[in-house]
Amino acid sequence: SGARTEIIHEAFTEVAKCIQAHRFCFCRMEPTRDGGFRASKRRVWDAAGRSVEALPRMDFPADSLILRDLLQGKPVQRRRSEANREDAGIFARVDALSFITVPVFFDDQLWGLLKYDDVQTERIWHEAEIKALELASQTIGAALRDRESQEEIRRITQRHRDLTDNAPFCVHELDLEGRIRSISKWGYCALGFQCEADVVGLRVTECVHPDDRALYSERLASAIAGEYCEFEFRMTTPDGFTECNTTMIPIRNTDGNVTHVMGTTSDISRRREAEREAATMRQRLGRAEAASNVMRCIVGLDSTWKSVPARLCRLLGYTRAEMMQTTCAALTHPDDLESETALKTTVYKRESDSFEMEKRFIRKDGTPVWVYLSGTMMRDEQGRDDRWLAFIRDISEEKESEEELRKSKQDLRALAKRLQNVREEDFTRISREVHDELGQSLTALKMDVGWIDRRLEGKEESRQFREKIDGMYAMIDRTIEHVREISTSLRPPILDDLGIAGALEQLVADFSQSTHCRFERARELEALCPTRDQATAIYRIVQEVLTNITRHANAKEVEIAVDRSASGGLLLTIRDDGIGFDESRLTHNEMLGIVGMRERAVVFGGEVQFECAPGGGTLVSLHIPLRRGEPSP
Repeated sequence: SGARTEIIHEAFTEVAKCIQAHRFCFCRMEPTRDGGFRASKRRVWDAAGRSVEALPRMDFPADSLILRDLLQGKPVQRRRSEANREDAGIFARVDALSFITVPVFFDDQLWGLLKYDDVQTERIWHEAEIKALELASQTIGAALRDRESQEEIRRITQRHRDLTDNAPFCVHELDLEGRIRSISKWGYCALGFQCEADVVGLRVTECVHPDDRALYSERLASAIAGEYCEFEFRMTTPDGFTECNTTMIPIRNTDGNVTHVMGTTSDISRRREAEREAATMRQRLGRAEAASNVMRCIVGLDSTWKSVPARLCRLLGYTRAEMMQTTCAALTHPDDLESETALKTTVYKRESDSFEMEKRFIRKDGTPVWVYLSGTMMRDEQGRDDRWLAFIRDISEEKESEEELRKSKQDLRALAKRLQNVREEDFTRISREVHDELGQSLTALKMDVGWIDRRLEGKEESRQFREKIDGMYAMIDRTIEHVREISTSLRPPILDDLGIAGALEQLVADFSQSTHCRFERARELEALCPTRDQATAIYRIVQEVLTNITRHANAKEVEIAVDRSASGGLLLTIRDDGIGFDESRLTHNEMLGIVGMRERAVVFGGEVQFECAPGGGTLVSLHIPLRRGEPSP
């Protein structure tokens, strides 16, 4: 401080008078890169303590004899008549006949010089005078240490204030009566005050929610009694109140008595709100899981159960303790383990973050149970794989329903196949009866009419019957033709006589009377469709397609081709250049025709596909699997 500096200056002046020096000088010593020192801030005062001048800096090289003695803590005195080259340089700068210099040390380092000059005589400084100079040097060192200590205290105090004022919590001190001695910026701002002085002296309970004051007073009394306390309370604010967590630490003096209480208070309202929201979400998730039959589990990377719900334990027939001692892989059906491992591998390779599958667990009694599993990888802050979050849903009833539906479809298709076979058999029988019985009867009737015609030939009265007989001939011929058409539509005899290729060629020939139709590789059908039922199904499907083209497509070109499909089965395609159709806009009767074609193919494990667009023609593809060993076209 200025007062201390003045006292030290007066002491130096008294020393100058005591040793009868004409002036004294003080300077700082700063180390240089070459190992020497530089004297700077050199000020000179006369014996009366008046400032005389400020001298320029002066360098002491590393090999300086004066510097060597000063670094060893020795006083250095010189006379002009005995000066060496280094001393002469110093005497050249000052008007003196002799001088004495003592070092000033701070923290065991050369910090400065204290130098006294005699401008009248070349004198030798006596031991008592040297002791006085060394005492002055020590005084400067002590003053420096004192100043450094106070500066350190000031820096620590300021650092503590900066820390507390910028901390996101309140630091406060309470006296033994519960009054606020000090409080950081966060605290007084949260309470609605402008500065610390507005809060100091208030009872701390005045800042506490009325419902929590009794708790706060109780815990404060425990802290004053010497106990460490931590608890939660509500602090009043201008907007209402804030949920806080506080700690109280009793501060003791050297005698062990509590002098005051130091505390910290932090705002936990956001954390509490987040905890309440999390609890609400857990409740909602629990209700959602219960309603959706979903079970949430945590599974380790080694397939051990980390968290397992009670419902899954009941589903598999194990206790929770038994489940925690086994692994998810150990409870998985062996036939599903490989596929699950493959799906997990895609997640480990970062190709996906999750996977889904249907799998079977093995119950404790050995029976399988179907579940739907959705697994998501949970990763830590460094992005490393940590654990699996698994959602499991019991789909046993769905699988049973699917199996029943599959069996029902099989039964319906078997029934449909049987009905189709029965219908084809009926068509065949009716066709044969129409062809044989009705056809023969009409032929006999035509023969009888011919017999009558011959008997009446040449007779005068036959003329009146001639027109009638001719009409009967024409009617019988038309009836025979209709009978043949009916018989062919019910069951084309050519299908049984010449096979599917011949039947389709005849069908195409009849169709070509109105539309140009090209049939490629027709004879290959004989090798690809060895069974009578397959041939009938193909014929009926082609017949239905050509009928629809005639009625709706307005096509000019139709192409039918036979080939082997990519999977090795029969592939028959029918392509036209008609107007096409939109399957979603078909009428009920039109849709039934498409369903019928598909069902005929499904009976043999095949399918019928339609590729079309309004105005762009239609491609119908019929695929029927072949039996192993059948030749290709």
